[in-house]
Amino acid sequence: MPERIEISLAAPAEHAAILALHREAGWPGTHTEGEVWAARACGDVVGGLQLIALAPQVILIDAAVVRASARGRGIGSELLRGVLATRTAEWWLECREERIAFYERLGFVVADEVPALVAGRVGPNAVRRRHFLRLSTAPR
Repeated sequence: MPERIEISLAAPAEHAAILALHREAGWPGTHTEGEVWAARACGDVVGGLQLIALAPQVILIDAAVVRASARGRGIGSELLRGVLATRTAEWWLECREERIAFYERLGFVVADEVPALVAGRVGPNAVRRRHFLRLSTAPR
């Protein structure tokens, strides 16, 4: 039987668990920002996603993470699909090259041009090349 995953806005008390997942992934994990979502398995936070509204209907997925021991089970896809279904928007994210195929399977496309609003919020990365992806969700 597949694992049941619950997805909803994270309670403030869950932010520390999400920051711990960030640190596990090698990110600074010092604070949460914007709208914070959690993926839970058996009540335990196993994933998190942060959204930053840049403009009306323009949203940056600022951080998406799944616990290392829970990866490969579809939790990240389920979390992202659940959040994308919450509203009509132009969604943006920046990711590592090895994550592009994952996001493309969810409907994102690599962007040839990136609005200054998005690129400016993400900022430069001196360590690696930035890859921006975009998805427009249509009204239902």
